[in-house]
Parts: sequence; structure tokens; C-alpha cells
Amino acid sequence: MYNLKVMLFAFVVFSGIAFVSCNKKFDAPVAPIDPSLTATISIKDLKALHTVAGQLDVIDGDLIIAGLVVANDQAGNLYKELIIQDGTGAIKLMLNANNLYNTYPVGRRVFVKCKGLCLSDYNKQPQLGIKATVAGIPSIESIPTALISKFVVGGSLNNPVTPLVVSINDLSTSMQDPYLGALIQINECEFSISDTSKTYSDTSAYKENVSLNLKTCSGGSIIIRTSGYAKFAGINVPNGNGTLTAIYTLYNTTKQLVIRDTSDVQFSGPRCGSGPVTLTSIADIRSIFTGTKTNIPSGKKITGIVISDRTTANLQNQNLVLQQGNGLSGIVVRFSTAHSFDLGDSLDINVSGNELSEFNGWLQVNGVTLSSAVKVGSGKTITPRIATLPDINSNFEAWESTLITTGAVALSGGTSGTYKGSVLLSAGGSTLTLFTSNSATFAATSYPSSASSVTGYLTQFNSTKQMQVRNPVAPLNDVK
Repeated sequence: MYNLKVMLFAFVVFSGIAFVSCNKKFDAPVAPIDPSLTATISIKDLKALHTVAGQLDVIDGDLIIAGLVVANDQAGNLYKELIIQDGTGAIKLMLNANNLYNTYPVGRRVFVKCKGLCLSDYNKQPQLGIKATVAGIPSIESIPTALISKFVVGGSLNNPVTPLVVSINDLSTSMQDPYLGALIQINECEFSISDTSKTYSDTSAYKENVSLNLKTCSGGSIIIRTSGYAKFAGINVPNGNGTLTAIYTLYNTTKQLVIRDTSDVQFSGPRCGSGPVTLTSIADIRSIFTGTKTNIPSGKKITGIVISDRTTANLQNQNLVLQQGNGLSGIVVRFSTAHSFDLGDSLDINVSGNELSEFNGWLQVNGVTLSSAVKVGSGKTITPRIATLPDINSNFEAWESTLITTGAVALSGGTSGTYKGSVLLSAGGSTLTLFTSNSATFAATSYPSSASSVTGYLTQFNSTKQMQVRNPVAPLNDVK
């Protein structure tokens, strides 16, 4: 009886303890807070200590920087690195560890004790790591896993991260550029039409990095560089227009953008030039080009007559030569796919936002979609400008991509007396190269030793001034 009472008492006591225990409320984990550290130097001023590209600058002062994590390795487009940014600039931290995003999510404040670290750059992209000797050669390497906590101290979480809104023209190739390494935002931009059928990067076994072209409606262009190891490498890029968020990087003098994941690419709007367009002369379009590739502003349309002949294959099947009218300017239009426009077709072409560039010296509007060109007539003709070889050579840049008829000339050179390759036209002490593609239907046709005239459009191959004929024999008889 005594034992039973004891047992009952013990059960009641234990049950009470268990009841109390089950109802105890445990405290939630304490969120990380900023440590008792204070930045002693800004990221901008730290980067200013490194002035010679490729030099290894070991920091011997008690310097501390603080910044927010704006990019990490979560989507695989960055590897063993963090990008931290303060109000003055940004820098890459090289850390020899994987899955850094678990410890250092975007928005976490971090403090970096810089004494003993090495400040350098990778092809002008500033970075912070340690100095080491690899294969007998001093270099900058990632901070070893065991030493990360010695140099990098995590702080508070979920701090707001806001990209800096810039234009492409704001970005320079200086290592001290305040935007270099920073999270930036570019508005009214889109992938070049020639890249809209591609994925972000290489999905083959080679996993090569891939560069895609980004352009803005106002005319700027820049590369988006993506690793083959990015988790989104196999996703098709969007075809629309909108806002891009990315890290600005450099590779020597090449400006590049690196996105963190596909959510950085908000391209759901209509592409550049989808709205109203106004007619612009080809001469005005040509004047936009100042030596480096650029993009034609939004709202531009050109018109003209096709003076090249696709049926004789003397020009690549995506290209045509368009001249606005008799004695007016011309230009090469390169479509994103093969076209079906014929000699004499009259076209209206929306060139808004398209790239204006030189291909081996020959100015072209690049990446035009077939849907941007409307045929408004056919069977039209351009009256060639009649000019001597000296006049042609003197006015070549202004007359490039227009139809010209020479006076009497001698023909020589080439391949076995045929039009294939380069044939020299000579008259009055001047010369001009008559170029024919190997794939032209008349490439194997023999040329005469002299002609009363040659008609063709002017082209350029680097520094060589050239003419191309449509067809030297019937029905055009460009060589008479």
C-alpha cells in the first residue's frame, strides 16, 4: 500500500513537471547585430591605394572597411567571392569557401579587417585577398577558409540594397571608377536582337563563359558576361525591354556586366522602336557613327532602294545595300536572318536601337529583324553616279555603299583571269579593287582585259577601297 502511494505521488509530480516543461516558451534565436567595429576607411579610399594594374599591395595599417553584401555565389555566377559595397564604392572579396550565401546573404553588413590582406586587381577589376606564392610566382589568392573569420566579421542582416541608377556612358575603364564592382541599374535596355534566341551561357560539357550584347534605347551598348556554371545558364534570355540590375566589372578595357540571377533582368516591356518612328535620312544615320560601334536612337526609320542582287550571291545572304535615291547616301543593312529582298525593291526599315558598326571598315546597320523592313515597291532603279577612279578614291567615304559607274578601265590580276577574288581596275594612274566573293555565281567567269565602264557599289575591306558588281554579264552587264 505504501509503495502504491509513493508511485502515485511520483507520477503526479512527474506529470506536473512534464506539463510545465511542455508549455515552456523558448526564446527565438537572436538576430545578428553589427559588431563593435567601426570602419576606418571607405572602400573608395581603400581602392585608391592600388594604382598600378597587376601590382600586389599588402596592407600593413589597421584599416577596416564596412559594406553591404550586394552579390554572392547563390546562383553560381560568382565563385568563392562576395561583392560588398558602401556609399563610396564596391570591391570583390576573395574567400576560399563554397555556399557563402548561407553566411553572407545579400543585405548583410560585413566588416573587413584589412591588415595583412592584399589589394590587387584581375585585369583591372579590383579585389581583396591574400598574397601568396604559386609555382614560385607571387600572386593574390583567396583568403583560406580557416582565416576568413579572422578578417571578415558578419553584422546585421536584411539591410536594404539599392542599385545605383546609371547610363552606360557613365561607366569608365578606370580602376578608380566609383561604379566599378558596384550594383548598378540600367533602364530602357534589351538584348541585341541577334542574341534573343540564345541562352544566358554555355550548357555544354565545356561550360564556357558567354558574352551577350545589351543595348539601350538611347544608343549605348555593353556586354553581359555569364558563367557556364551559373544555375540559369540554360535559360533563354528575354526578348523584351526593361530594367537590368547587375555588377559592373572590367576585363582590361572591356566593360562587362554580371547579373546575380535572372530576377535581375526585368525585360517585359516592348522593345526599342516599337512606338512611333520618323523618317531619317541615311546620311544622318551614317553621321551618328564616330568610329566605335553605337546604337541608333529610338524612333528612327530609313527608306531606300536595294542596289545589291541576292540572286548572284556576291553578298552574304543576310546583307543588302540600300541607297536612298539618286546621288544620295547608302548603307549596308544586315538582317538577323537571311532576307528575300531583291534588287530594285523599295524598302522602309525601322532601325531604332539597332547597332551601327563597321565590319572590316564597311559601315552597316546590324541585327535588323526581317519584321522591321517593309517592301513598299519593286522594280525601282538608281541612276549610278558617273565618276573617274581618282574622283572615286577622293570621295570614297561619302560615296561608300552607293552605285557608281566608272569610265574606261583596264582589268588585271585576280584568280586565273576570273572575277574570283580581287581584280585591279586601272585608269589615269589610279586603281580600285574589284572584289568578288568566291560564292558568287559569276566568280569563275573570265573578265575582259579592258572595259568601257564598270558599274557597282563601293565597299571597303579595312584600308582597301573596293567595288562590287551585281552581275558583270547579262542581264545587268555591269562590266561593258
